[in-house]
Amino acid sequence: MRRAGLALDDLHAARAGCRARDRLETVPVAELLRDAVAVWRPVARARGRDLRLEWRPADAAVRGDRLRLAQACGNLLANAIEHGNGPVRVRSRAAGARVRIEVIDDGPGLPAPVAALARRPRAGRGPRGRGLAIAAEIATRHGGRLAAAPAAGGGRVVLELPVAGQAVRARPA
Repeated sequence: MRRAGLALDDLHAARAGCRARDRLETVPVAELLRDAVAVWRPVARARGRDLRLEWRPADAAVRGDRLRLAQACGNLLANAIEHGNGPVRVRSRAAGARVRIEVIDDGPGLPAPVAALARRPRAGRGPRGRGLAIAAEIATRHGGRLAAAPAAGGGRVVLELPVAGQAVRARPA
């Protein structure tokens, strides 16, 4: 219901050329990722794929809009499930003032850097093809970034966010 409400808020704000304001709260990363994996695991299983969560520190949290962060994580999982091969692994760790969330698969990897993929026009792709762009924008608005990381094989997309309590200069919605 909260996601549906957010979509309606976005539609209302779109008339003014913007989107609904982020609703900031402290979001435990372990909870965010557990929820995202639980939502996407049935989709992965239906495609014959395994979805695994590998988490280190259970106490890290970020400051942000829980629904938008869930949307970003969901977009990364959906891409890995659809375009990758083998198991999809979600890893996370806190490193200093940042939380690093990695979505890893054994597929072909990204065809271009995340920034280039996020800038591509949607023309000809119908309603699909904007997941990375949306995730990148959410990351930026939360003072973080989205990028591809080197991998021995397959794809590795990294969402980095500031740990809650760190000074953040997030972009407005």
